[in-house]
Amino acid sequence: MRRLLTNFIFFLTIMVINHGAVAACIGFMPGPNDSDPETSAVKHALGQSDAVFIGSVTSQDYVPVSPERDSKEMLVITMSTSTWWKGEDIRTVRLKTSNYKYPNGTSSSEAHEYYFKVGATYLIYANAFQDGLGTSVCSRTRRIENATNDLVILNVLKSG
Repeated sequence: MRRLLTNFIFFLTIMVINHGAVAACIGFMPGPNDSDPETSAVKHALGQSDAVFIGSVTSQDYVPVSPERDSKEMLVITMSTSTWWKGEDIRTVRLKTSNYKYPNGTSSSEAHEYYFKVGATYLIYANAFQDGLGTSVCSRTRRIENATNDLVILNVLKSG
């Protein structure tokens, strides 16, 4: 019985450690001599992103991943954009996600998935994802009301 309990605790410990490693994001770490870590973090995020813009969520819809009849469906976030700092200045963006619905009624999503609210506005740091754009909680993407510092820094960087 004691051996069974020891094995169970060992197994549980491994599962917790592995889950934490999979779900963790590796973020930007400013250097020890960095006089303005916030500006450095925004510069880094801007450099690592394929697109940076302000977007308001207009809809969230599941769309077929392929034209096959019983294909899984991906959640796509449609946004109306206003200001762009990087990327193609287009008025409507469809962000692809890792949220899927399957024909058997089940669904799946990634631990790092960013969840959006229809009607809310966001500062988006996006990267190429499945022939489009996507973002995650590992990026600096955030609600616009929580992005004041980033917006100031992005505007200063844009002005030269």
